[in-house]
Amino acid sequence: MGAGDGSLGIRLARWAARQGWDWRFTNLDLNPHALRLNSHNRNLAGSVLALPFRDASFDAVIASQMTHHLFSNAELIQHFREAWRVTRDALVLSDLHRNACLYGLVWFWVHALGFSANLRGDGLLSVRRGFRVPEWRRLAQQAGILHGHAWLYLGARIMLDACKED
Repeated sequence: MGAGDGSLGIRLARWAARQGWDWRFTNLDLNPHALRLNSHNRNLAGSVLALPFRDASFDAVIASQMTHHLFSNAELIQHFREAWRVTRDALVLSDLHRNACLYGLVWFWVHALGFSANLRGDGLLSVRRGFRVPEWRRLAQQAGILHGHAWLYLGARIMLDACKED
């Protein structure tokens, strides 16, 4: 979900192939132009708030670095709920950890690398709209993901993983 150009799915499929596994991905993004950049997988334009899939359609559902683009707690809960609905087994959500250190690092690098004002603003806004672990635990609970595990990864990312019980 929020696949953009689908590069995460491509990398994961290549990794899985090296393990001898055949992983296939369906990329969903709100922006059809981004999806056109990837012809390797099935691409579908759509909203994470109303996923166009039947219940338990996928073995696993992954969303990376897109949740901070949602605007309200109701949308965040709906996003979590929809992702949980369409997974048969596993859910992995990842986004930015809101903290001053990451903000400072992003500020430094977007200025040092001479990014445009729009990109600088977007990068900094993304960190400001990031999350904290207790927020993700609460959102998961409110979305009905009762046994999800929310945690901090490398100080810069919030992760939520959950498996459905048999």
